[in-house]
Amino acid sequence: MKILGVTFTSSLSVTLHVQIVIAACARTLYALRVLRKHGLCNDSLHDIFSAVAVAKLMYASNATYRRSLLLFVAAFALVSALQI
Repeated sequence: MKILGVTFTSSLSVTLHVQIVIAACARTLYALRVLRKHGLCNDSLHDIFSAVAVAKLMYASNATYRRSLLLFVAAFALVSALQI
């Protein structure tokens, strides 16, 4: 069941939603790799990552977890930037 863009299971778990968001972020990261190979500068790649992947990760996240989520996103962006 999907409510306001968040996927819930019959037991009201959001595990499936998290898996869907992670898969979407992986596709975004792949697209960023392709864009980088086509010559897009790092500043633009960072802007796209922030606009797309961070927005997906932050949507419907609990306010108490936002700080740790932001730290995770920053670490993910750093590692991704090194691997792109």
